[in-house]
Amino acid sequence: MKVKATIDEKPVSIKWSKAKIDVYDPIEKEHLSGSQTIKMSDKISLYTRPRFLAKVALETGYFLFGEAFVENADCGALRKAIFCDDLGTQKLDLRFYDSLHPIEDKDKTDYELINYLIEQMGGSTVILGFAKDRFILSVGILGEYLGMINFSVDIEKFPIKDEYFRLGHVILCRDGQLHRDSFWHTIYQLGKALDLDIDESKIEWM
Repeated sequence: MKVKATIDEKPVSIKWSKAKIDVYDPIEKEHLSGSQTIKMSDKISLYTRPRFLAKVALETGYFLFGEAFVENADCGALRKAIFCDDLGTQKLDLRFYDSLHPIEDKDKTDYELINYLIEQMGGSTVILGFAKDRFILSVGILGEYLGMINFSVDIEKFPIKDEYFRLGHVILCRDGQLHRDSFWHTIYQLGKALDLDIDESKIEWM
Protein backbone atom coordinates (compact mmCIF):
# COMPACT_ATOMS: atom_id res chain seq x y z
CA MET A 1 0.00 0.00 0.00
CA LYS A 2 1.30 3.45 -0.94
CA VAL A 3 0.44 6.78 0.70
CA LYS A 4 1.60 10.36 0.21
CA ALA A 5 3.40 12.14 3.03
CA THR A 6 5.99 14.83 3.74
CA ILE A 7 9.32 15.14 5.57
CA ASP A 8 10.30 18.74 6.42
CA GLU A 9 7.54 19.94 4.05
CA LYS A 10 9.04 17.95 1.16
CA PRO A 11 6.85 15.29 -0.49
CA VAL A 12 7.74 11.64 -0.08
CA SER A 13 6.05 8.38 -1.02
CA ILE A 14 5.63 5.65 1.59
CA LYS A 15 5.10 2.01 0.73
CA TRP A 16 4.17 -0.61 3.32
CA SER A 17 4.95 -4.30 2.93
CA LYS A 18 5.17 -7.21 5.33
CA ALA A 19 8.94 -6.92 5.41
CA LYS A 20 9.49 -3.17 5.79
CA ILE A 21 8.38 0.44 5.29
CA ASP A 22 9.98 2.03 2.24
CA VAL A 23 10.26 5.86 2.10
CA TYR A 24 11.05 7.34 -1.32
CA ASP A 25 12.00 10.93 -2.16
CA PRO A 26 10.68 11.63 -5.70
CA ILE A 27 12.66 14.88 -5.99
CA GLU A 28 16.06 13.46 -5.11
CA LYS A 29 15.04 10.10 -6.56
CA GLU A 30 16.37 8.12 -3.62
CA HIS A 31 15.12 5.81 -0.88
CA LEU A 32 15.47 7.31 2.60
CA SER A 33 16.57 5.58 5.78
CA GLY A 34 17.14 6.50 9.42
CA SER A 35 14.89 8.12 11.98
CA GLN A 36 12.81 11.00 10.59
CA THR A 37 9.51 12.69 11.35
CA ILE A 38 6.92 11.90 8.69
CA LYS A 39 3.64 13.77 8.32
CA MET A 40 0.73 12.01 6.66
CA SER A 41 -2.84 13.06 5.98
CA ASP A 42 -5.69 10.66 5.48
CA LYS A 43 -9.39 11.12 4.80
CA ILE A 44 -12.10 8.63 5.66
CA SER A 45 -15.11 8.95 3.39
CA LEU A 46 -18.61 8.86 4.85
CA TYR A 47 -19.12 5.73 2.73
CA THR A 48 -15.84 3.87 3.28
CA ARG A 49 -17.35 1.47 5.79
CA PRO A 50 -20.59 0.86 3.83
CA ARG A 51 -18.49 -0.08 0.80
CA PHE A 52 -16.50 -2.50 2.95
CA LEU A 53 -19.73 -3.92 4.44
CA ALA A 54 -21.11 -4.50 0.94
CA LYS A 55 -17.93 -6.38 0.00
CA VAL A 56 -18.14 -8.53 3.13
CA ALA A 57 -21.82 -9.23 2.35
CA LEU A 58 -20.98 -10.50 -1.14
CA GLU A 59 -18.14 -12.69 0.09
CA THR A 60 -20.05 -14.06 3.09
CA GLY A 61 -23.16 -14.78 1.06
CA TYR A 62 -21.21 -16.77 -1.49
CA PHE A 63 -19.21 -18.56 1.21
CA LEU A 64 -22.42 -19.71 2.91
CA PHE A 65 -24.75 -20.33 -0.03
CA GLY A 66 -22.72 -20.42 -3.26
CA GLU A 67 -24.69 -19.86 -6.48
CA ALA A 68 -27.97 -19.71 -4.56
CA PHE A 69 -26.78 -16.39 -3.16
CA VAL A 70 -25.75 -15.07 -6.57
CA GLU A 71 -29.15 -15.96 -8.03
CA ASN A 72 -31.42 -14.91 -5.14
CA ALA A 73 -29.80 -11.92 -3.43
CA ASP A 74 -29.56 -8.34 -4.67
CA CYS A 75 -25.89 -8.68 -5.57
CA GLY A 76 -26.27 -5.90 -8.13
CA ALA A 77 -26.99 -3.32 -5.41
CA LEU A 78 -24.07 -4.58 -3.33
CA ARG A 79 -21.66 -4.40 -6.27
CA LYS A 80 -22.87 -0.94 -7.20
CA ALA A 81 -22.31 0.22 -3.62
CA ILE A 82 -18.70 -0.95 -3.87
CA PHE A 83 -17.81 0.47 -7.28
CA CYS A 84 -19.99 3.57 -7.84
CA ASP A 85 -18.29 6.96 -7.70
CA ASP A 86 -20.64 8.56 -5.17
CA LEU A 87 -22.60 6.14 -3.00
CA GLY A 88 -24.48 9.01 -1.35
CA THR A 89 -26.28 9.89 -4.59
CA GLN A 90 -27.29 6.32 -5.48
CA LYS A 91 -30.85 5.07 -4.97
CA LEU A 92 -30.10 1.52 -3.87
CA ASP A 93 -32.27 -0.88 -1.90
CA LEU A 94 -29.72 -0.97 0.92
CA ARG A 95 -29.66 0.16 4.56
CA PHE A 96 -26.53 0.44 6.63
CA TYR A 97 -25.29 1.60 10.01
CA ASP A 98 -21.81 2.46 11.22
CA SER A 99 -20.18 5.04 13.48
CA LEU A 100 -20.94 7.79 10.91
CA HIS A 101 -24.58 6.80 10.34
CA PRO A 102 -26.75 7.02 13.50
CA ILE A 103 -28.85 4.05 14.62
CA GLU A 104 -32.60 4.61 14.27
CA ASP A 105 -34.59 4.27 17.51
CA LYS A 106 -36.50 1.23 16.24
CA ASP A 107 -33.21 -0.66 15.71
CA LYS A 108 -31.37 0.30 18.91
CA THR A 109 -32.31 -2.83 20.87
CA ASP A 110 -31.07 -5.13 18.09
CA TYR A 111 -27.93 -3.02 17.71
CA GLU A 112 -27.15 -3.21 21.42
CA LEU A 113 -27.48 -7.00 21.40
CA ILE A 114 -25.26 -7.43 18.32
CA ASN A 115 -22.72 -4.96 19.65
CA TYR A 116 -22.54 -6.78 22.99
CA LEU A 117 -22.24 -10.17 21.31
CA ILE A 118 -19.39 -8.98 19.07
CA GLU A 119 -17.62 -7.49 22.07
CA GLN A 120 -17.94 -10.68 24.13
CA MET A 121 -16.74 -12.99 21.35
CA GLY A 122 -13.73 -10.89 20.38
CA GLY A 123 -11.96 -11.80 17.18
CA SER A 124 -13.46 -10.86 13.83
CA THR A 125 -17.14 -11.63 13.45
CA VAL A 126 -19.84 -11.74 10.78
CA ILE A 127 -23.42 -12.19 11.98
CA LEU A 128 -26.10 -12.95 9.39
CA GLY A 129 -29.67 -12.19 10.43
CA PHE A 130 -32.94 -12.66 8.55
CA ALA A 131 -36.13 -10.69 7.97
CA LYS A 132 -39.13 -11.42 5.75
CA ASP A 133 -37.31 -10.63 2.51
CA ARG A 134 -33.96 -9.31 3.74
CA PHE A 135 -30.56 -10.36 5.01
CA ILE A 136 -29.05 -8.23 7.78
CA LEU A 137 -25.28 -8.58 7.99
CA SER A 138 -23.35 -7.19 10.98
CA VAL A 139 -19.55 -7.09 11.10
CA GLY A 140 -17.10 -6.79 13.99
CA ILE A 141 -13.33 -6.60 13.92
CA LEU A 142 -11.21 -7.49 16.97
CA GLY A 143 -14.26 -7.28 19.22
CA GLU A 144 -15.36 -3.86 17.91
CA TYR A 145 -18.66 -3.30 16.08
CA LEU A 146 -17.91 -2.05 12.57
CA GLY A 147 -21.37 -1.75 11.04
CA MET A 148 -24.44 -3.38 9.51
CA ILE A 149 -25.81 -3.69 5.97
CA ASN A 150 -29.37 -4.74 5.12
CA PHE A 151 -30.24 -5.92 1.59
CA SER A 152 -32.97 -7.69 -0.37
CA VAL A 153 -33.11 -11.47 -0.96
CA ASP A 154 -35.65 -14.11 -1.98
CA ILE A 155 -35.70 -15.61 1.50
CA GLU A 156 -37.54 -18.80 0.48
CA LYS A 157 -34.57 -19.91 -1.63
CA PHE A 158 -32.20 -20.20 1.34
CA PRO A 159 -31.92 -23.10 3.87
CA ILE A 160 -32.54 -20.91 6.89
CA LYS A 161 -34.87 -23.42 8.55
CA ASP A 162 -31.89 -25.66 9.29
CA GLU A 163 -30.81 -25.86 12.93
CA TYR A 164 -27.43 -24.52 11.83
CA PHE A 165 -29.12 -21.22 10.85
CA ARG A 166 -31.63 -20.86 13.66
CA LEU A 167 -32.34 -17.13 14.14
CA GLY A 168 -29.32 -16.42 11.95
CA HIS A 169 -25.73 -17.51 11.56
CA VAL A 170 -22.47 -16.49 13.23
CA ILE A 171 -18.98 -16.74 11.73
CA LEU A 172 -16.12 -16.02 14.11
CA CYS A 173 -12.41 -15.92 13.31
CA ARG A 174 -10.36 -15.95 16.52
CA ASP A 175 -6.91 -17.25 17.46
CA GLY A 176 -6.35 -18.53 13.95
CA GLN A 177 -9.51 -20.67 14.02
CA LEU A 178 -12.79 -20.30 12.11
CA HIS A 179 -15.94 -21.04 14.15
CA ARG A 180 -19.50 -21.25 12.79
CA ASP A 181 -22.76 -21.63 14.69
CA SER A 182 -26.40 -20.61 14.64
CA PHE A 183 -27.26 -17.26 16.16
CA TRP A 184 -29.60 -19.04 18.58
CA HIS A 185 -26.91 -21.38 19.90
CA THR A 186 -24.39 -18.55 20.14
CA ILE A 187 -26.81 -16.58 22.34
CA TYR A 188 -27.62 -19.71 24.33
CA GLN A 189 -23.94 -20.41 25.02
CA LEU A 190 -23.36 -16.80 26.02
CA GLY A 191 -26.34 -16.97 28.35
CA LYS A 192 -24.94 -20.10 30.02
CA ALA A 193 -21.58 -18.39 30.46
CA LEU A 194 -23.35 -15.47 32.15
CA ASP A 195 -25.59 -17.78 34.25
CA LEU A 196 -28.75 -16.52 32.52
CA ASP A 197 -31.94 -18.60 32.44
CA ILE A 198 -33.11 -18.75 28.80
CA ASP A 199 -36.58 -20.14 28.00
CA GLU A 200 -36.11 -21.76 24.60
CA SER A 201 -39.85 -22.24 24.07
CA LYS A 202 -40.31 -18.46 23.73
CA ILE A 203 -37.76 -18.01 20.96
CA GLU A 204 -39.07 -18.19 17.40
CA TRP A 205 -37.13 -19.54 14.44
CA MET A 206 -37.35 -16.21 12.61
